[in-house]
Amino acid sequence: KTQSLIEEKNNVIDRLMKKVLDVESEQKMKSNEEDILNKKKLDLTKVVEKANKKLSNARLSLIDHNEKLNSLTMDVHSKKSKLTFLNDQLSFFHELVEQKEGYPEGVRSVLNSPDNYSGAIGTVGDLFDIDDRYRLAFQSALGEWIYCLVSKDRKSALEIASSAKANQAGNLSIIPLKEMSDLVLRKKTPPKGKNIIGVASELCHINNDHKILAQLLVGNLLIVEDLEMAMSSYDLSGWDVVDTNGTYYGKNYLLKYRSDIEDSSVLGRNNKIKTLTKEINSISNKIDRSIKKLDSQKTKINNQSEEVEKNVEALDKSKTELHNVDSELI
Repeated sequence: KTQSLIEEKNNVIDRLMKKVLDVESEQKMKSNEEDILNKKKLDLTKVVEKANKKLSNARLSLIDHNEKLNSLTMDVHSKKSKLTFLNDQLSFFHELVEQKEGYPEGVRSVLNSPDNYSGAIGTVGDLFDIDDRYRLAFQSALGEWIYCLVSKDRKSALEIASSAKANQAGNLSIIPLKEMSDLVLRKKTPPKGKNIIGVASELCHINNDHKILAQLLVGNLLIVEDLEMAMSSYDLSGWDVVDTNGTYYGKNYLLKYRSDIEDSSVLGRNNKIKTLTKEINSISNKIDRSIKKLDSQKTKINNQSEEVEKNVEALDKSKTELHNVDSELI
């Protein structure tokens, strides 16, 4: 009986020991699982932080791309507005030239019927090609000469005048180029120094065949920055002098000043058309380049938007995994 009790107690002890071992084993397994989950939580926390940073950078980059897009859009809009303005200006000057606006009625009649007046070369205003910087100076100095017709010679001038009279064309004045060449004076050496720009005949653009016209009309004209300063600083006797503001003083002591010379002035129209055409071509090319940049920027924004969406999905996935790990730890 005693032996039986001992065996029974030993069995109880064995069962208890086994249970203790099972409990210890289970605790150890749970501890290992907890360590694994904690490590996984730490790794996922780092992944979430990295995803957050990546998403933040992607959003900042998207904002930057959108700002550049807005800037490019405004730039294109500004250039298109300028292009519209320049085209309107070009149309305006083309119409002035085509309609011969600003010329006396007789001159317009001759210009509009070139087949009937074959001896006419053109007008002083059309033959002179003037830079904008000197337009006021030439306009003031040339005065009514601008509206004169230019013919090949005296014979042509008389034929034009006769036809104009017969057709009741209206008032006109004619310069016979060949005969007028006899009136050209010997070239003088202009003074040099501050405020002196140069002789007008050398500052205008005119066909070589008509150079004599420039020498005749403005060969004795000195263009300066400021007339009053030039007259007080240099001996300009014998010169006609005009400054870039249009103030004129002639060797005949005539002083004149025009405070407003309108854009419809016949002088320099062709040069204005050339300048506007060149500027329009330049602006058009710039607009084309800007539109290409705009399209490229839109592509970048689309790509960056997709990148942001991918980062949002990756962040959400990482946050879900981290939440699940937290739940398991609890």
